[in-house]
Amino acid sequence: MKRQDSFGGTSQFSIKSSYYDEMDTPDLLNDNPVVFYLKSKGKLPPRIGKTGNNHNNVQPGGKLLSIWNYPLRNKLWPIQFSDFHFKSQNFALTDERGQVYHIQWKEKEYESIKLASKPVSSIGFVQGVKNMLIIAYENGATVMMNTLTKEILCNIQLPAKTNNSRILFIRSHPMKPLVVFVSEENVVTLWNLE
Repeated sequence: MKRQDSFGGTSQFSIKSSYYDEMDTPDLLNDNPVVFYLKSKGKLPPRIGKTGNNHNNVQPGGKLLSIWNYPLRNKLWPIQFSDFHFKSQNFALTDERGQVYHIQWKEKEYESIKLASKPVSSIGFVQGVKNMLIIAYENGATVMMNTLTKEILCNIQLPAKTNNSRILFIRSHPMKPLVVFVSEENVVTLWNLE
């Protein structure tokens, strides 16, 4: 396995983790298109997203890529939530720690846009606006950020019966800046972002 360091060179390394060895099943490795590890930023494998006999034998309707979080201190932090922006064709992923990644599918690039701080309860792109992602945290805080500049644009204060009401579900209108939030208190809130 190769990695690219911060100075642009490459170096060889291996992952020694008991969790990784347990997950190292024949199904995972033989059902390969690609197993990919997220770090703080980098490029996706260039061959993903292509089908046919000349492109790694990836068949239409089949798995393109398995994404794992890079093991840190011999622990593999599970990916918990994901969302897809229909116009830009970008993805957002978050792990158990609250680290948020932005994956630019067309450019085959990714980077961490929010460092691990507190666990996330839900994420959702604002579909009517480019590069806007809403992140809801386990402690009830909800923010909207720009995925390109990594800037937090605003805090969203949702009505709740308790201070720490978690948002479990975020969905936005496909063309208008309207977002629906569903909390663990069974409260549905429609929010206008204008």
